[in-house]
Amino acid sequence: MRRASPGFFAVLCQLAIACGESGEATALSAQAAAGGARANQTPAAPAPAAKAGEPLRLVPLEIHDPGIGTRAFTMLVPSGWKHEGGVHWQHQFSNLASGDLKVKDPRSKAALEIVPIVPACWDESGTLGFTPGTNYMGNVVARPPRDAADYVAQYFVPMLRQDRKNLKISGSKALPEVARLVEKNVQEPSMRKTVSAARVRLEYEDGGTPMAEDVYVTMVASRSALIPNYVLWSLEHQYAFRAERDKLDALEPLLQAMVASVRMDLEWYAGYVQVVRLQQQGQMQSIRDAGEISRRISRNNDEMLASMRSSWEERQRSQDRVSQSFSEAIRGVETYEHPFESRPVELPSGYDDAWVNVRGEYVLSNTAGYDPNVGDTVEWRRLSPK
Repeated sequence: MRRASPGFFAVLCQLAIACGESGEATALSAQAAAGGARANQTPAAPAPAAKAGEPLRLVPLEIHDPGIGTRAFTMLVPSGWKHEGGVHWQHQFSNLASGDLKVKDPRSKAALEIVPIVPACWDESGTLGFTPGTNYMGNVVARPPRDAADYVAQYFVPMLRQDRKNLKISGSKALPEVARLVEKNVQEPSMRKTVSAARVRLEYEDGGTPMAEDVYVTMVASRSALIPNYVLWSLEHQYAFRAERDKLDALEPLLQAMVASVRMDLEWYAGYVQVVRLQQQGQMQSIRDAGEISRRISRNNDEMLASMRSSWEERQRSQDRVSQSFSEAIRGVETYEHPFESRPVELPSGYDDAWVNVRGEYVLSNTAGYDPNVGDTVEWRRLSPK
């Protein structure tokens, strides 16, 4: 079975495969560390800033990747929020690169977390002699969970949240529309792919503070007719929102809008595709140094950009559709038409006016007569709801 390249958002926004208490899961945890690790709910209420009548300012966050030597992606974050991490390269695994990012509000415990993912495989027949926890063709040998919600219980919680006090899974909600869209996007010839998506609510204490965390997961299991008992499984989307327990529902639309705003850079995408090709051709061993990888990519970059543009644009459109489906699942997010770029933009609802400038900064306000053009030298335009 050939190795399938990861989907668009999977490269940037996935959580690490986590370990449970079984042998394969424990070894899987060690692989993730070696790779560079570091609910049923009520509809979301308007964000606190909307209630208070204070404008909400969202600014672009640019994530640069020294491995490719260019900007990897941008996303919107509230002004004043801090971030750490970016793109993590892990050449021992088949996805090669993954997101490793935390964006946090320094005034509270609110955060969006994206950590590296380790792709996995499993032999359902038991005849191929796989040893759980080992690396087989860039995939860690681990038993696939039943579905996305089971993944959170069996893998995510035991590894990534094992130190949380009084942790419990308080609810989960299947996201069938998200699964349907992703399943349509990821199909390949001679492969059968099934997709499960879910939102799982965790509750625990952090330093005595009651916390809530929503984990969003889209899991893809792939099988080939040639080897029907061999399963490749991975995560197409996975990210987590957390905040104080009485604040998460109100913040969820803002955090979902942050995820929906991710825009992969075309130059980085072309470079990533070239690295995948070099890996497939067996040339990566001699050019592991980041500077040499960047120089090798830059020699053919113009040609690569031209050839990759159409697929890059289609991947972004596909991701926009999936992001909208995630947003519809939680409500509290509104879609606008971008006046400068003629594309949809998802922003938190509960505001009377939304503005954007040429730098990609946004202001949302409930103040009557508010106009960010007053006293500013940069042009602001009002966004219209779609």
